[in-house]
Amino acid sequence: MKNLFKICMIFTAVFLFFSFQSLSAQNAEEEKKEEKNEETASIKAKGSEANLGKVVVNATKIGKKQSQVTDTVTVISEEQIEESALTDTTDLLRYTPGVQFKRAGGPGQYVYTKLRGYGDGNFAVLIDGMKINESMSSGTGNFLSKLDPSQLERIEVLHGPQSSLYGADTTAGVMSYTTKGATPGLNVNTSAEYGTYNWKKVTAGIRGTEDSFRYAIHTAGTDSDGIHEHEDYRNLSSHIKLGWGKKYFDAEVSYLNIISKWNYAKLMEPYYEVDSSDDLWAFQIPDPERYNKENYNIFTFNQKYQISDEVRQKLMLGWYKKKTTSRNPDNGLLGYINAPTDNFTVDYVNYYNEGETVPIYDDDDGRGSYYENENKQVDYNLIWDKQASVFKNTVLFGLNWTGQSGKKWGKYGENEGTQETRGIYINDQLLLVDEALVIDAGIRYDDNTEFKNKATWKFGSSYTLRVTETTFFGNYGTSFKQPTITHIYDPKYGNEGLKPEEGWMVQGGARQQLLGGNLHLEATAWKSELKNVIAFKYLTTIPTTTGIYVNRDRQETQGVESAFQLYFFQDFLFFGNYTYTKSETESDGVTYRTVQISRHAGSLGLEYNWNDKLFLGVYGYYQGPRLRWKGDVELEEWYRCDVNIRYKILGWLNAYARFNNILNDKHFEDPYESPGFNFVAGLSCDLNFDKG
Repeated sequence: MKNLFKICMIFTAVFLFFSFQSLSAQNAEEEKKEEKNEETASIKAKGSEANLGKVVVNATKIGKKQSQVTDTVTVISEEQIEESALTDTTDLLRYTPGVQFKRAGGPGQYVYTKLRGYGDGNFAVLIDGMKINESMSSGTGNFLSKLDPSQLERIEVLHGPQSSLYGADTTAGVMSYTTKGATPGLNVNTSAEYGTYNWKKVTAGIRGTEDSFRYAIHTAGTDSDGIHEHEDYRNLSSHIKLGWGKKYFDAEVSYLNIISKWNYAKLMEPYYEVDSSDDLWAFQIPDPERYNKENYNIFTFNQKYQISDEVRQKLMLGWYKKKTTSRNPDNGLLGYINAPTDNFTVDYVNYYNEGETVPIYDDDDGRGSYYENENKQVDYNLIWDKQASVFKNTVLFGLNWTGQSGKKWGKYGENEGTQETRGIYINDQLLLVDEALVIDAGIRYDDNTEFKNKATWKFGSSYTLRVTETTFFGNYGTSFKQPTITHIYDPKYGNEGLKPEEGWMVQGGARQQLLGGNLHLEATAWKSELKNVIAFKYLTTIPTTTGIYVNRDRQETQGVESAFQLYFFQDFLFFGNYTYTKSETESDGVTYRTVQISRHAGSLGLEYNWNDKLFLGVYGYYQGPRLRWKGDVELEEWYRCDVNIRYKILGWLNAYARFNNILNDKHFEDPYESPGFNFVAGLSCDLNFDKG
């Protein structure tokens, strides 16, 4: 609780100091009041749009206004991404209600993403409209920790089932990422930064338009050490986006390539159940050649055509391929540790008493393991917009084909397989009573080569009281998660008789704006169930482990998400969120609390923007206690406080710095050591040329 008190004191001090500065500046520059008020009104409008729903949500496929979406939606703009100075996309999402992470240490290490109490594989990830959930795991693995924020123009998170639009693996929601596109005229930008762990990063990009043609090219290179000796992280991310459009026609191609390699330490921890947290121990032993390498390729083609005033069509062609290599040559003796308990052993031959020195040797034979995932997708939409005097109706008709393949070979054996899914779907949004009443319904039918067919549907509605600007919204939707190639075809454990996991979620909430649109409040409650959850059933453990994947478990999550934003004193934004998540898993008739999910999580932020010259942000994040992966003991809560500052030296030159974990909170994320106090500082150059 001491850290929480310190965070509160920091927020209070920053608030008082810059409140005084803001008031002083207003008195000293009274002659510029009208101009200042216009700028402030623009800033407030931008913030109000982002929260009150005037922003268009593209992940809905028909471009719904956020105020007309019956789900909880989070939108993160390019400006917010840039101002944050965050170097990891997962840190951007930490301040999103309902999203949690377990990170395995320093820059570029493993990451495990959770949304509304569900793990990776229960929400879809889109890149420029392309769904990249993999066939071997149904999730996206470490992708979010490798996706460089400097490549992004926009992030949208839709909370709740989206199977009626996107098919499988969307019980918890959809995360949609849009890479940077063109800007009017010509823009040339570059940046260089340095930080803790010998962090070095350089970016360069060019964006612009030429008549009907538009373009955006961007690259970013990162080179960093880690928390432990021999840990390092390398990332080269490049993307190009080209477009051409006229009044009724638009086409755009995008290609993103990420090449990432990271070394990591050998982890040692108890794999047996312990009685209390006092019995927990963990060691990370530096290993000079234990590494993973990933190569991502994502290509999309998006075409739009306005057939008539009321009818338009969209076509998306996508290709995704990921190659993963893992190797660990035998490096002999890695180091020494002190035995954490009596009768301690690492090889079941030599035993040590507590405190005795234990030699640790590399336990691998140097053979590599290799994985490859590939997705191909075609998605066609025909959209009919009907405007009448008393209603507005938008009907979306969609056809989808998705082909997936996956294989592995090397140290952990061989396995490969393919799946194809053909889907047809329809969504109807009806706006009534001057668009105060929204009725939204959708249904989708998927035919898969393995599990044959599956139908899902969703119905939602919202109503806005114009007098008080209060919006009530809610929906109910069904979902499913398809068995992976690993589940079906693994030579040792696969089961070709598996069925899809089946789910549903009901949610309802309210949005409220006050103080002339400067204060926005939102709260949502949800409850969800996932049946026929695929689990591994052990058949024997001695002398060797044998088993099979079966439809056995059931998972249920419920909770509340709340958020607020307050604009005040013209230059200030105060915001925060809190999420309560109760996630439980039933296995063989016994109900357990789901591991690695915190019941309580939240964040606060205070930002000050003076004349677009100086930007200062103070942020606090709280992660409540959660069970370690074994489910035996509860890990301690932790806090993190960050400070971010950005200063415009010239119109085209900015200096920025971000100080993370300024209280140097030492915590472990089950059981990996997390970074203590660390910083990144840099310069960015942004040149704009108006061709008009």
